[in-house]
Amino acid sequence: MALSIGVLAVQESLNACRRFLLRHQCRDGSWSDWDLPPGPSDSWTTAYVGYQLAAAPSEPVSVPSAAARAAAWLSQREFASGGWGYNDRVGPDADSTAHALLLLSSQQMGPSAAGYECLVGFQQSDGGFSTYLGDQGLGSWGVSHPDVTAVAARAILSIPQAAAAGLPVRDRAAVIERALNYIARHRNPEGTWDSFWWSSPLYATAAALSLLRATGSPVAAEPTCSSLSRIHAENPFERGLCLDCYLHVLSDPRGRRSAPLVKALISEQLPDGSWSSLPILRLTNRDCFDPARHDGAGPLFADPKRLFTSATVFGALSGFVRRSRVPRRLGAARVSASGE
Repeated sequence: MALSIGVLAVQESLNACRRFLLRHQCRDGSWSDWDLPPGPSDSWTTAYVGYQLAAAPSEPVSVPSAAARAAAWLSQREFASGGWGYNDRVGPDADSTAHALLLLSSQQMGPSAAGYECLVGFQQSDGGFSTYLGDQGLGSWGVSHPDVTAVAARAILSIPQAAAAGLPVRDRAAVIERALNYIARHRNPEGTWDSFWWSSPLYATAAALSLLRATGSPVAAEPTCSSLSRIHAENPFERGLCLDCYLHVLSDPRGRRSAPLVKALISEQLPDGSWSSLPILRLTNRDCFDPARHDGAGPLFADPKRLFTSATVFGALSGFVRRSRVPRRLGAARVSASGE
């Protein structure tokens, strides 16, 4: 059965989601979502949502303005010692700091020396990045995690050269190379990576593939794609991540792999422009070091405002438009529903 994906339909979906995200941006430029034991998250959420908006292609003036406002807010919320956290009641962590640096870099705002030092300080002896420092007594939260390592290295790689020149003397290339070696060692035989903080391997896999693509590192596309085809994406968040994975691995201009996911995402978009959220974030038990292989590794949480989920899908659909060779104002890409 033939499947048609109109590029304009994707753009309409993006526009609706963009309006949803902008409606939920606070006047100060921040976003807030989640409801974990430390309360809602503002710094981490603002960095993540702002970067997804900033990375979208050919956006109207309002979107760069929204991303710029978010970056300005974050620049004022950095801890005195450097870095960012889940919110201002929790100390800095590598994941929040990395996402903040990605957003700042997208706005040509270089990190402070303290912010850069904070992030690099989370790199462990194995080359990976831990979410928190090992000496904080947080157990498994203080060891290297693939999903955090890939984002941290990508953030360091994104720092503009002009900004990097003013940073403390550190060999950025060596930091990234050690992280790449860690990512290579922790790739599963089937071509995916395990997530520490998420219920699905798709988050860590998308982050790792993004890093490999950005560094021009080789990727074994066939085993990765074969594995992706066997993973059942259970919700819009996971379908967005799966789409992102395919876009990083394949030259897929006519959407043979990605079109079914795009069609599904467009069909399940809610009237307000968002996507529904299910429990996706795992608050991993501190005594569990391999949550992907243990049942009951920690409670799962949904993002109640649907901002994180919707921003993830927005980023994936933006990537589909950005990498498509079909003119945005013309026609449709026709693909096989079977992906052949």
